Amino acid sequence: MGKLITPLRKIRRLEILYVATIGVMMIMVVCTPFLVRRWISETDRLLGEQEVMEALLIAVLLSLAYALSHIYKALIRSHREEIQHLAMNNTTLQCRLTEAFKYIGNVNLEAIAGEIELFFIAFAAMHSHGVDPTIAHFPRPILGLRKDYGCTS
Repeated sequence: MGKLITPLRKIRRLEILYVATIGVMMIMVVCTPFLVRRWISETDRLLGEQEVMEALLIAVLLSLAYALSHIYKALIRSHREEIQHLAMNNTTLQCRLTEAFKYIGNVNLEAIAGEIELFFIAFAAMHSHGVDPTIAHFPRPILGLRKDYGCTS
């Protein structure tokens, strides 16, 4: 099974990638004059003067930085929306789980109340007929109740 990447981890990885890419682009912008003087102007003068080449290269790098910034913001927005959607789903599921536990608790209480009522009916019937109510005379549901709730006597 693959490693689960949460939206928060995705955002953190995108931040690291974005900062690293912007850092590389800044270094390239700073180094542009040296690149133009060294490699471009010495090999070929077809594209014009050094200053024009520097300006064009810097403009391309700034355009790339702008496009990267736009893509980064869109990705971050979509991941934050996903986080918000997951949080809402989590809250909904917690509410449903709480309601299910409440329902199960109510059903259990109703069952126990019914068994206790049987006990009192049996106890009253035995007493009215003059039978000494010992444990052997109790109905099976009452004996089951004793066992379920840890009663030993």
